[in-house]
Amino acid sequence: MGKRIVLLLLLAAVTLSGCAGPETQSGKERERINDNDGVYSLPKDDFMTLYLDITDNSEVPFYIASGKDRVNGEKVQFPLIMYEEEEITGGEKVPVTGVLQIKGNQAYKGYYRSFKITLDDEFLYKNQRIFLLYKCPEDPIRISMRLGMDLYALFDDIVSVRTGFAQVYMKAEGQSEYENYGLYTFTENPGGRYLRNHGLDRNGELYEIKDFSLICEKWAGANETEKDEYAEHKNGENPDKLNRLLEALTKTEDPGELYDYYFNKENYLTWTAASILLGNYKAGKENFLLYSPTDSEKWYFFPLPTDNILQRQERKSWSTPPDSYTGLGWFMESPVHYEFFREEENRNDLEKKIKELYQILQEEDVAGICNEYKKTLAVFLSNNPEYGMLKYSVADTETKINQVPELIKANYEAALANLENPMPFTLYEPVLSEDGKHHRLSWQASISSSPVTYHIKISKDLAAEEVVFQMSTQELSCIIEEELAGYYYIHITAENQNGTQVMNEYEKGQTASVWGVKRYEFHK
Repeated sequence: MGKRIVLLLLLAAVTLSGCAGPETQSGKERERINDNDGVYSLPKDDFMTLYLDITDNSEVPFYIASGKDRVNGEKVQFPLIMYEEEEITGGEKVPVTGVLQIKGNQAYKGYYRSFKITLDDEFLYKNQRIFLLYKCPEDPIRISMRLGMDLYALFDDIVSVRTGFAQVYMKAEGQSEYENYGLYTFTENPGGRYLRNHGLDRNGELYEIKDFSLICEKWAGANETEKDEYAEHKNGENPDKLNRLLEALTKTEDPGELYDYYFNKENYLTWTAASILLGNYKAGKENFLLYSPTDSEKWYFFPLPTDNILQRQERKSWSTPPDSYTGLGWFMESPVHYEFFREEENRNDLEKKIKELYQILQEEDVAGICNEYKKTLAVFLSNNPEYGMLKYSVADTETKINQVPELIKANYEAALANLENPMPFTLYEPVLSEDGKHHRLSWQASISSSPVTYHIKISKDLAAEEVVFQMSTQELSCIIEEELAGYYYIHITAENQNGTQVMNEYEKGQTASVWGVKRYEFHK
């Protein structure tokens, strides 16, 4: 089903929630957003070639900074001259100038770093004054970031990020020859120009969300620097607008009415369902955009480039959620998502949206997009520096790319199946009971369409072989009858008629994480 056909069906079938007070249908339709499809014009089977001349910063040489996250607590910038191979006049390269900043929180080797480039005011490149070059050295299929953003762009009611491939050559100060830094993913930088290019409000509020699990709890008491750790302000002149949203979310007694006022349901469901299908398991907590036009209190969810997508099983880490979380479970750590999906109607609507979007991601269509990317990859993967970064052989990397449609199908099937199970839930801090001898445990209700029973164990060990307390209850708290002092492991599992689920906690074992467990020090 094509994108325009899906839109027509949605317009005919869906009634959207309004802002404050009754609205006409035309007013509700204006709340819907449509992307500018012309933005996504960079070829999938070709790449740009960029030459970067880097001048040392006055405080630190580039070769030193490229191996660090920050220098003296700051991300340093370096003067830049950039050429594109195609831009030649009279046999001479035509340069643009600006600054380069090393991007990322981990100190990879110089070859592996990502970069943010800001051109001087008189220059644009691909209609961008600021753009990003991502290396993604840990991506086992090499194309996850671009593929993910291009697939998000297939859906209505959402805005993605323009991406492309680039070969980067770099020459730092003191070098006589350019070094081949290999394949990069070019992306536009979210800001005012990004909004305008996508047909949105150039002056709208735009935030990059970095921690949505604690933002409601921590925001009000945070200073401006601390707020950036939760939500970085990227555009707009009305920072109080996000304050109003978060204050309302923390104080409301009627989340349903509040969500209708502040969020566009079709956008919210589309972003959630698309993230689920594409395996973007961190989306519920971090690495997404919140956008609000200047003339509205509505907020919209947009994706951000990430390489933690479309190959989750290949990128497992200590904090990767278990398979039972696949789908809506990925979003339960944030109280904002939790409150929205407590309503069974919203969960039913999400199920419909997952099914609807999956029809757009048919295997042959996704495989066709992947095949276009492989034409570009063929130029790079058999040569250094890309060859030396590969997790698998060239042939195996191609096999992993060919399996992307199967992964989307697996995400689809798991998400629908897991909707029937209890959702992950949060454990609250244990407190001493009134007698000062015992502790009360309490936890968040697990979202479920049928009654839930909670199974609690307290043990001396992670494997729960030395259990000192256990019980089952349908309540959201219990009294630990034993008088405990010191460190113990709290294990809680939720069970309904369809299956089981663990709480949103994990502890590191010897070889893997054990989910549904929290190590806690009890005090008398």
